[in-house]
Amino acid sequence: MEPQETTKVLAWITAADMGLGHKRAAWPLRSCGKGGVVIAGSDKDTEPDELALWNRLRGAYESLSRLKTLPVIGNFLFGLMDTLMSIPTAYPFRDLSKPTIQVNFVRRLIRQGLCKTFIAQVKRENPLPVVTTFYAQAMAAEEAGLGRVYCVICDADINRVWVPADPKKSRIEYFVPCGKALRRLKQYGVPDERIFMTGFPLPLGLTGDSELSVLKKDLGRRLARLDPQDRFWPLHGPSVQHFLGDEN
Repeated sequence: MEPQETTKVLAWITAADMGLGHKRAAWPLRSCGKGGVVIAGSDKDTEPDELALWNRLRGAYESLSRLKTLPVIGNFLFGLMDTLMSIPTAYPFRDLSKPTIQVNFVRRLIRQGLCKTFIAQVKRENPLPVVTTFYAQAMAAEEAGLGRVYCVICDADINRVWVPADPKKSRIEYFVPCGKALRRLKQYGVPDERIFMTGFPLPLGLTGDSELSVLKKDLGRRLARLDPQDRFWPLHGPSVQHFLGDEN
């Protein structure tokens, strides 16, 4: 039986105009979102005065790459900034819940009005749950006292900036694509009961029917192309056959 996209509005679905990855994760959820996907930081969904704050946030990320072009001190400054913004090594497993410079920076922007257009829209129109693929909306929604707030993690590993300053007191619930992201959130202080392993959101066109026929066929073909020297199949062929089926 072919699955059908729901037309029932279940939540506010929001992403940020901060790169394709955040929008890609939100797009499959658009049919159940109030007004589709609200893109914070876009001209369409953001008030002009708030756009300046989004430009500051984007500029903070873009400046990292520009630092390297500075003569003499460029490489040094790039290395320093890269260290500050990097994701720590996963092991040994340790407490990384202390807020970082990035967390405090985003919190200041939120208190200056970042995400205020979206928050006002939710309060004005319908206080449905918020599902966001970007950390700023999650933090802003929580600070504004909105109801249930869900944050979809878009990567296999994430920076501390995805988690509020006080993760133990936070109400944000996280949907993670893999075990590595789950373990990272635990390092950042998020309790187990607020982390859910869901996988990465995919549109129905890529999954197919309830048996995932399209997904299995595409994955089987991709695995074959990614292993031209036949190193993967001798080790994992039986597992692939078990999960994808002989026909794929």
